[in-house]
Amino acid sequence: GGAACVLMIRIDHYAQHESRHGKALMQQLVLAFSRRLRQLVRPMDILARITPDHFCLITHQPEAANATPGSFRRLYDGLNHRAYKTAGGFFQMSVSASLIRAFEKDEIDAELMLTRSTRGLDASRDSKRITEQAIAG
Repeated sequence: GGAACVLMIRIDHYAQHESRHGKALMQQLVLAFSRRLRQLVRPMDILARITPDHFCLITHQPEAANATPGSFRRLYDGLNHRAYKTAGGFFQMSVSASLIRAFEKDEIDAELMLTRSTRGLDASRDSKRITEQAIAG
């Protein structure tokens, strides 16, 4: 029962920040970001950095009703609303997040879930909220 969820998280404007502030500061920023992200997720969740600016959170929600963007709001707010401390001072950045969920009856493989979870990142950046992607199409 329940649902498998993939939450794709992107550090917005990563390349621009890196060119403006340099690789060393971005490494510090990503380290601070990843530590905060690790603190916000449950111990049984799987978290991976899949590109320099993308992180993927894989969770199982025992109750299907908890597999919604609202269930990840605390995590999203924790990443977006507090500055990150670096050697260069405090740095504010924003992230986008897109959720896809699969239930027992859904026939979808992990690779397709990862690919589809990235589709809503631009909409998330524009709306400043977690978007949800459909399993189909």
